[in-house]
Amino acid sequence: MNLIEINSISIKLKSRILFENISFSCSEGICLIKGKNGAGKSTLLNILSGNDLNYSGKLLLDGIEINKKNNISYTDGYISYFTQDSVVFDDMTCLDNILLPYPNKDKNRATELLNELGLSNCVDQNASNLSYGEKQRLALARGLYNLKPIMLFDEITSNLDLDSIKIIMNMIFNLTKDHIIIFITHDESIDYLPSNYNLIK
Repeated sequence: MNLIEINSISIKLKSRILFENISFSCSEGICLIKGKNGAGKSTLLNILSGNDLNYSGKLLLDGIEINKKNNISYTDGYISYFTQDSVVFDDMTCLDNILLPYPNKDKNRATELLNELGLSNCVDQNASNLSYGEKQRLALARGLYNLKPIMLFDEITSNLDLDSIKIIMNMIFNLTKDHIIIFITHDESIDYLPSNYNLIK
């Protein structure tokens, strides 16, 4: 299991200090980052992804600092990043939506993911026929097709129906044994999370 660490990270946007001297680590299970809108949760997730290097302090993976020399290999090799605005192509089938970014197009693997996410009836349908919650599940299936050791989730359950939330969270729970999962939310109700998550406010 990998260990990801944030050591004394501070970030300033123009004249505003967004956050200061934040430190925590994640090695297994779910790490929940909770806060109000505008508190800097998405900015922190961008730092954890290796995409934002404009901060003071250190981001480390297994004791190795992530910097300008290695952040691309870190992001490409270790990070799966999911947002509530993930792109779905309406004029393509659900199956093709999953396989589009990947040179290795395993239709059986993609179909299994659609089945696990409650989209078994949509394999050959265009994504335009899906509801918002189903499109979010489809976007998740694409990311899960080539899953990395560290999974970052940015408000992916926002504005979803309860059925979609349950399906998505059950899939995520099944990955906690061998992945680092960092999940951010502003929801006051987090009843859909397991009892053993680590909470960062």
